[in-house]
Amino acid sequence: MKNNIAENPRIDILIPCYNSAYTIKRTLESISSQSYSNYRVVLVDNNSVDKSVEIYLNFNNRRFECVRYKETVSLGANLNRCLEHVKSKYFCIMHTDDEYKADYLAVMVSAMESNQDVDLAVCNVNIINSRSKKIFSFKNLIKRSSLFSKNIKYSGVKGVIWISNYNKIIAPTAFYRKALISKVGQFNEQLKFTLDWEYYFRLFSAGGSILYLNNILFNYRLHDNQESAALIVSMEKYQEMYSLLVAMNSYTDAKMKRKILRYKYFIFTIIFDVMSDVVHMRIMQGIGKIKFCIKLFGNIKEKI
Repeated sequence: MKNNIAENPRIDILIPCYNSAYTIKRTLESISSQSYSNYRVVLVDNNSVDKSVEIYLNFNNRRFECVRYKETVSLGANLNRCLEHVKSKYFCIMHTDDEYKADYLAVMVSAMESNQDVDLAVCNVNIINSRSKKIFSFKNLIKRSSLFSKNIKYSGVKGVIWISNYNKIIAPTAFYRKALISKVGQFNEQLKFTLDWEYYFRLFSAGGSILYLNNILFNYRLHDNQESAALIVSMEKYQEMYSLLVAMNSYTDAKMKRKILRYKYFIFTIIFDVMSDVVHMRIMQGIGKIKFCIKLFGNIKEKI
């Protein structure tokens, strides 16, 4: 049964888009199939040259709006464009290659309405491939194993520790309260890989809170065209991760007056990516990561 629009707050779903014709249809179908019906969708197109916008407009859904920009900007800048179009009490930033499960909006808005002090809610995911089939992901298994089996609220220094020992949040699952924008501000456009992670850090630093829901409400797609693949090769991913982890660990040390086990996620990620390079015969990339680790080891070993 569809929710009664008059009794439930409207949700804005912002979709930053750039040349996503291959996957966007399934994303839009998952939105159209939501059990919660009081939502508005805004495609924020970053000057795509494929048929992404055409596919979007062909849905001919009265809830769907489209804003087309003539200048291609960075991911962070386009995310900030999305924030400019938020009008409702709640909003999501949906990726063009992922899928909501049917009750995502209904469960998330109910959780936020029941927890008025929470700025943002997140949930668990299934990992899917290019054909929308569920697949095994070792990284996701690690994330789930480090989470609690119940809903839990995080804030302050405990929240920073929660996201610093392992980045457990899948960014597009985040369900935001609009008021959070005035508290945290915009995304850091200088970042490429850790945009979301750094945003959560600033939220906790500003006194905000995040609610983790132990519900699988989202399908997160892995494929070769994701921007993070190029960042892994260029090493930008690891430079950003290390800088952010240094900042978070300095914050927790100052607040708690003690050291905590740190850099686990950073070290695990590099090891996992090197193993993936070996399996896929990307020998030079793997050697590059090992060299990077050796270069930073002198700094890290004194802080673990």
